[in-house]
Amino acid sequence: MGTRRSPEGRNYEAIVRKLIADGCELPKVDLKRQVDFDDNHAVAKVAQLILAIANTDSDEYDDIGYVIIGADRREIHGGADWFSDDSKSAAIVQKLIRYMQPVPLLEVRGFQEPGRGWCGAIVVRPSPHHLRPHFVAKEFGGVMSRHDCYVRRGEIPDLASREDFDRM
Repeated sequence: MGTRRSPEGRNYEAIVRKLIADGCELPKVDLKRQVDFDDNHAVAKVAQLILAIANTDSDEYDDIGYVIIGADRREIHGGADWFSDDSKSAAIVQKLIRYMQPVPLLEVRGFQEPGRGWCGAIVVRPSPHHLRPHFVAKEFGGVMSRHDCYVRRGEIPDLASREDFDRM
């Protein structure tokens, strides 16, 4: 799975490895040491993060966002077995999209780190402007309410402001 390239020829494994090595979290890049995709609260938090990244513009990385799981700043930890095969990766997307409307353009990419296991990224590709903004489709108590709209401010999701809506 890891060495496949995007239609544009991007090597996502190389990009993700560089982002981890750089140790940076940016408006379009987030690192998670671990996510339990069987835990609905964790899924809702990742969905909120993806919505925020999808609604945030950035000149970096061609406006593509990355939620990297199985790593933190400058270190791959592995343990992200959800990325080990296509059916598990598809299950991640299905769990996430129930919280999103319209659904952002998502790709799931995984690679294996020798001696550590699987690491992966949910790649959030730029959406055409007619598909933006992206809203919460399903409430999850304590995390997000239906019809909320998030953007990323620094490293955290935040409710969109009037200025954000004007930009989108």
